[in-house]
Amino acid sequence: MKTHVIQLNHFDDFISIKDKISWSKASRILVVWPDHGKILLTHIDLLLILRQADALGAQLAFVSDDQKLVELSKEVGIQVFESIPSAYKSPWRRSKWIKRRGFEERKSKKIDMHQETFQKTEDLHFLNSRLVRIPFFILGLLAVGALVAFFVPSASLGVEAVSEVKTLELAISANPDTSMVNFSGAVPAHIVYVDVEDSYDGISNGYVRIPGLNSSGELTFRNLTEGEVRIPAGTIVRTANDPLVRFQTNSLLVLPEGINSIGRVRAICLEGGVVGNVPPYTVTAIEGIVGGSVAVENPSSFSGGTDIKTLTPSEDDYAKASEALKISMKNKADDLFRSEFTGINLFVDGTLTQEAVIFEERFPEVNLPGERFTLRMKSKYSIWTISNNDLIELVILASKSIIDEGETIDLDSIQIANTSSPRFDTDSNLRWTISAKMIVKPEIDEAILAGRLAGLSMKEAERLIERDTSLKLINNVVINPSFWNRMPYLSFRIGVHIDG
Repeated sequence: MKTHVIQLNHFDDFISIKDKISWSKASRILVVWPDHGKILLTHIDLLLILRQADALGAQLAFVSDDQKLVELSKEVGIQVFESIPSAYKSPWRRSKWIKRRGFEERKSKKIDMHQETFQKTEDLHFLNSRLVRIPFFILGLLAVGALVAFFVPSASLGVEAVSEVKTLELAISANPDTSMVNFSGAVPAHIVYVDVEDSYDGISNGYVRIPGLNSSGELTFRNLTEGEVRIPAGTIVRTANDPLVRFQTNSLLVLPEGINSIGRVRAICLEGGVVGNVPPYTVTAIEGIVGGSVAVENPSSFSGGTDIKTLTPSEDDYAKASEALKISMKNKADDLFRSEFTGINLFVDGTLTQEAVIFEERFPEVNLPGERFTLRMKSKYSIWTISNNDLIELVILASKSIIDEGETIDLDSIQIANTSSPRFDTDSNLRWTISAKMIVKPEIDEAILAGRLAGLSMKEAERLIERDTSLKLINNVVINPSFWNRMPYLSFRIGVHIDG
C-alpha cells in the first residue's frame, strides 16, 4: 500500500494537521512529529484528525516519542510507531473507535430498514381502504382541472398608446467656447472651414502708352589716335545722363589715320517710342573696347520715335473686380458649406467670414497693355454652425419639465423651428429662440398590463382598458379556447401587442 508521510513542524496545530491530511491521496497516512518543540493536542483534536483520515478512506498512524501523545493516541485508537522504518515494517491495525462506530451505524441502519418496511405495510393497508381512495381520486381530478384552468387558456389583444403633442419654447445661446450642451440653453458653436477659388474677367478701362516706332539720327565719331580706327556696325552708344537711352550704329565706319579725323554714320535707338527722341549733343558714351580710341556725339537730335496709346487694366479695375469676386466667393462658400456639412441645423449667416486670401493673381498687371483682364483669387472662409443633434439633446433635457412620470418622447417626432433670428450680444454670444414640437407617449409595460388583466372576464378586461386614458384597444380580446370567457390566470399566457 502507498503511504503518505507528513512531517510536522513545531509551529503546526490541529487545523494545519487537518489541512495537510486533507491533501493526501494515499491509503495510509503517517504523521511524523518534530524532534524539537511540542504540539499540544487534546483528546477531541485527535478524534477529529482521525475522522478526517477516515473520511478520506485512509488509515492513520503517528511517529513520536512524546509519552503524553502516545497515551492520548492509545485512548483514541491511533497507532504510534517509534520511527518511520518501523512504521513501514509493522502491520497497521484499524482504530477500535472506527470499528465500533461502523458497527453502531450498521445496526442503526438495519433497525431503520425494519421500521420503514413496517411503516410501508401499514400505509398500504390504509390506502387500500375505499373510504380513502375515493376522496383521493376526486382530489386528483380537481388538481388536473386546476392545472388545465391555469395553463391551457391563452389570450391575445392589441392596444395603442394614446399620444399627445407638446410644444416647448427655448432660449438658445451659442459660443465656440461652450464645450457641451447645458440645461440652461447653451449649446456649442462649431467653426467649419472651406477653400473657395474663383476668377473674374473684365474690360480694361485704363490707358497706357507703349513704344511704337524707333527714333533714328546721325552720329559723329572722332579719332583719338594716330592710326586708322574701324568702328563695326552694331556698335552701341548711349546718353551720358539719366534716363540712359542706347543706340546702335547701322553700318561699318572707318576713321582715317590722324588725330581728330572724323566720320559720320546713321544709328537707330534700341528702344521704341518717344524716349529715343533725344536732343543734340546728348549721346556721348561708347560701350565696348572701341570706346578708348574714339569719341562720339550727335550734332543733331534723334527723331521719328513714337508712342502708341492702348488699353490697360487700372488699379480701380482690379479693386472693383476684387469686390465682385468677394461677393461671388462668399455665395459659393455658403453653398459649399451647406452641401459638404450634413447634419447641421443652423448656419449663422452673420458669421460667414473670409479668413485669409490664399493667393491672388492678376493678368495682365497694371500698366501692361491688355483690352481685357483676369483676376483669380483663392480664399479660406469660415462659418459658425449649430449641430442639429445638439439642439435635439437640449430639447430632450428641457422636455423633462413638461412630461409626466411614465411618459416618454418619440425622438423621431421632434421638430425644431427658429422663432427669432440669431443675434450677437455684447459678450459675442449668439442668442435666439426656438420652438420644439414633439409627440409624448405613455410608457406601457406589457408584463404589467398582462398582470392587471390576469383572471378578469373578457368584458372586465375591455372595460379596464377603456378606463385607462393612456390606452386604446385596437384589436378585440381573443381567448383560446373560444368557449373560455375569462382571461388566463397566468400573466405570461396573455399576449399583449402595443402598437406605436
